[in-house]
Amino acid sequence: MRRSLRRLLGCRRAATALEFAIAGPVMLTLIFAILEDGMMLFAQSVLDNATRDASRQVMIGNITTAPAFQAQLCSEITSFFDCAQLQFNVQASSVGFPANVVATSLTATVGAATFNSGTGGQFVTVEVVYNRPYMTPWIQRIAGTGWQLMSTQAFQNEPFASSS
Repeated sequence: MRRSLRRLLGCRRAATALEFAIAGPVMLTLIFAILEDGMMLFAQSVLDNATRDASRQVMIGNITTAPAFQAQLCSEITSFFDCAQLQFNVQASSVGFPANVVATSLTATVGAATFNSGTGGQFVTVEVVYNRPYMTPWIQRIAGTGWQLMSTQAFQNEPFASSS
């Protein structure tokens, strides 16, 4: 028995496989987490750019309805997002930026859209939210439902002639 134990402890043939079995899952989890974070940052950048461009169209008076705003957002985000899952809140105020818009959580009402583009010279706050699921299913089981991406723009409308 002593001889068998000594021979087993001296064997080096399976050392690499054993080391990979211990370190491999941790390494693969870190690699997938890094890829997941990179995709989230890319998605946030796409959402920020789409929100900025759609907000610019509101600011100059080209967009005055919620469907037109959503169409502009969807044209910018292409196939990277599910357009039906976008939520947005556009609020206007004549006395200053509406403070309650940014504090409002849109997560309770999926697909919610509040839209008031205001008139020329009014202050407008645009908030766009997207709940993006994880790409890797087992990371989603560990970490939860996914990322909540939010993009906010605040601006004052250009003085344009309001439609009556």
